Amino acid sequence: YSLWYQFDSHPEKTVHGRTGVSGIRFFLWEGQLSRIADTGMLKEKKDHIFYLHTLLWAFLPWSIVLFTAIIDKIRTGVKKQGMLQQEWFTLTGSLLAILLFSLARFQLPYYTNVIFPFLAVITAAYIYKIRETSSRFFSILQSGFTIIILAVPVLLQVFYSPAVSSYLVFIVWAALLALLIVLPRLVKLNKTLIAFCRAGLAILILNFYLNQLFYPDLLKYQSGTEAAFIANKNYPGKPGVYVSLYSPAFEFYLEKEALHGGSDPVPDTGAVLSGTWYINEEELGHLKTNGTKYELIKELPHFSVTQLSLKFINKKTRDKELKKRYLVRMQ
Repeated sequence: YSLWYQFDSHPEKTVHGRTGVSGIRFFLWEGQLSRIADTGMLKEKKDHIFYLHTLLWAFLPWSIVLFTAIIDKIRTGVKKQGMLQQEWFTLTGSLLAILLFSLARFQLPYYTNVIFPFLAVITAAYIYKIRETSSRFFSILQSGFTIIILAVPVLLQVFYSPAVSSYLVFIVWAALLALLIVLPRLVKLNKTLIAFCRAGLAILILNFYLNQLFYPDLLKYQSGTEAAFIANKNYPGKPGVYVSLYSPAFEFYLEKEALHGGSDPVPDTGAVLSGTWYINEEELGHLKTNGTKYELIKELPHFSVTQLSLKFINKKTRDKELKKRYLVRMQ
């Protein structure tokens, strides 16, 4: 009903350059299955190995083990004596999904999330199979991954230096790191399994750091979110207004409705809507030129946080990468 109410009942709306668009058809068909057939409105350049190299980082620290497990499962399964006894659901379910995703023009990394359970079962089964062997290859490989993974939070702490800090976070982080170091003395496992366990702890340490320190600080540069939080706190119940600067984060986190101020950045006659305005430098310049009365609430640093760059991560060059957004109050 909501799809019909928003789109189908308003055929005059323009969606991706078309009118008369059915929201029901788009979300249940064109937005999903038609991406594979390449017949929908959403089209991007194809990369047929996109999901293969996505898994190399998304499935860390088990990505190389995964590919080895898949090859071993196929090689074992095609043998005549093992064909009927082999379990094929996890393999075919995941590989067919990857194939369909790879044929689609519209590709996003998180599409692989749906097959992670299958890939985890395949990988775990292979680790269980080689648990008694002391594989020098996997010991070195997983130890290498452990070092690389642990280097990431260290480098981020040095070069990015998140302002968010918590003693509890560092205590938990240090405890996990200590466990990783003393692990061989706590459990009786061969070198291969110890290497696997250490890699698992390393990825826990990395994700704990990212979620507790890095991302909370990073999202401060998603100015639409910060603008909505300030508006909610200081002007509760008042609408937010955006013009040419559309921010899904601002609209999502704003407790009151977000209003569109018109097609022009700021009309020559001044602001037409009262409320809390979220604008960019160009629009602020229009306000000053037009002599429109406004109250500057806060200047907000802005960066597209989904497209990180080394210059942004480096605190010494970050300011040059930032844009300015403004939260202003119109009466």
